[in-house]
Amino acid sequence: MSASFFVRYRWPLICLSVIFLVSLTRLIPIVLEGGGFYGAAGQEYIDNIYSTMVREVTDGYPLVGNPFYIEHQGSIAPAFIAPFWVAALPMMAGLPFAATLELNFTLWSLIFGIVLYIFFRQLDVSGRWSAIGTIGTYLLLFGQIVNFTALLVYPVFLLFILAFFLWFDRPNTIRDAFLGFAAAFAIYEYTFLLQVVAVFLVLAFVFLLCTRDWVRVRHALIVGAYTSVLCIPFLIMTLMQLNDPSYMESMVRTGLGYTHIPSGEVIRIGTCVVLFAISIYLSWKWIFRTREFPHALFVIQYMLLGMATLIVSAGNIVTGLDMETASHAARFTTIWLIVGSIAAAYFLFVARTAIAQLSMKRKMAFGCVLLLTLLSGASYLHVDPYFGLADINSSRMAALEALAVMPAMQWLDANEQEQKVIWTNPDTGNHLYIFIPNYTKHYLLYTYSATVELLLTSEQEERYLVANALSKVTLESIAADLPAYDGGGALLDTPSIANRGVKICRALHLSLLGYQCGSLTDARTLFASHFADMYKKFTTDIRPHLRDELKKFHVSYIMKDLRTDADFHPERLPYVKEVYSDGRFKIYKII
Repeated sequence: MSASFFVRYRWPLICLSVIFLVSLTRLIPIVLEGGGFYGAAGQEYIDNIYSTMVREVTDGYPLVGNPFYIEHQGSIAPAFIAPFWVAALPMMAGLPFAATLELNFTLWSLIFGIVLYIFFRQLDVSGRWSAIGTIGTYLLLFGQIVNFTALLVYPVFLLFILAFFLWFDRPNTIRDAFLGFAAAFAIYEYTFLLQVVAVFLVLAFVFLLCTRDWVRVRHALIVGAYTSVLCIPFLIMTLMQLNDPSYMESMVRTGLGYTHIPSGEVIRIGTCVVLFAISIYLSWKWIFRTREFPHALFVIQYMLLGMATLIVSAGNIVTGLDMETASHAARFTTIWLIVGSIAAAYFLFVARTAIAQLSMKRKMAFGCVLLLTLLSGASYLHVDPYFGLADINSSRMAALEALAVMPAMQWLDANEQEQKVIWTNPDTGNHLYIFIPNYTKHYLLYTYSATVELLLTSEQEERYLVANALSKVTLESIAADLPAYDGGGALLDTPSIANRGVKICRALHLSLLGYQCGSLTDARTLFASHFADMYKKFTTDIRPHLRDELKKFHVSYIMKDLRTDADFHPERLPYVKEVYSDGRFKIYKII
């Protein structure tokens, strides 16, 4: 390549180089301990849910199913599955599991950078500002991008935004198809992104009708046709999910609640959107109104996108269904606000002479609004100035843990050709419940992570009790472990929704008008009788008939961590024998 190429494309090259290097910081702890592309992956790349689903796809289950319980391996995931297909492609091409996860993080980080840089340039932001803005956005969101969901969702969201603005600038046959594909991709990618995209497209279409922009209306109908056809498989999968007998129970465990009262998150999102809208309005009225500004329609569409995130977050006011939607919609409000603020900062910088000519009163008012806008969005940032390396010793210890467990994982896969079920101690932090489904083809007797999957709550509760059969189980311990079998929805969302009306009633002093505000409650109060029933079942049905329960759930092995499982004694069971020991882990086979 000639020097002129690097000079011409220096800003995108610098931008992508920085993002590439930053993405590699997650490799440092595992590489320092001798790991890397083979064997164990760094702790930042695996988790207790999503990376296991990637493994499940490569094991031959395209509907993802339940990556933890063998009885449900052929079922369908409760929500989005496209990200796991995409993330599994490198492994299906022959890369090891660890290398697949590491490659995905760097690759999607680069895609994030490419799409966002192109979007900035589409707005006529200079190359330098586009590079700085892209790097800045990546760094501001780095702490969240490392999450598997956001890693793929953010680039897809940005791709949709780019496709829409390219289409809006000059709709034609190719751009119709591109936007239709981008919209469909976003719909497949993430349930809450589906909602944001759908609401935004409706708002944009209404805007086109109101402005009598019939050319774009005609092209919008073509885009809708493309998206509809591409989403037919999605509709079929959604019907399969909805028809699963455990679907509603799974949603309740995950956080579904029935209320028309909005959460406090809606107010935060609304504050961000409204303040940003005021900033844009004042910029237009005081600075750009008398100047040539070719992107006015783009700005309106971008504001409609922010409005879409607000509408989605407050959707339960109409539907009566709250799935922690506002907290998920906040992801998109965050990146919307950051990208919009960077673009706005560029145009304000270009118009700095006009700003200097404003009266002092207007300068102060404008500055206050800008400051409030930035402060309103600051709480949503996930800045990690050390890129996860602030506590390098902790990261290295986690890497050592992952490397230490690999011999046992490799032994399990080498000595069992068929998929088996393994019982691990659920009461410790040894992370075997993460390592086994990630690094082997085998399954678990129980893990709290399965609360988000499609299965009956009664089954998850029974598995929890069986897995704790060698532990000291009391009524108090069952109550304390509520989220481990009934999910975070039971612990947090159900009481929170029950208390939401009480708090609003008290805050507005509605009791003075004769309303009964009621009393605040908590999970222990709401589920007290259920805890008693579970304890009775444990003492009368589970512990006395443990072997029958193990057969019921097809348990073949028990794995023990000698460092953390001091009170876990499977060796005392008369029907097990030790088949593996490496000084740290022991594996027992049920005979």
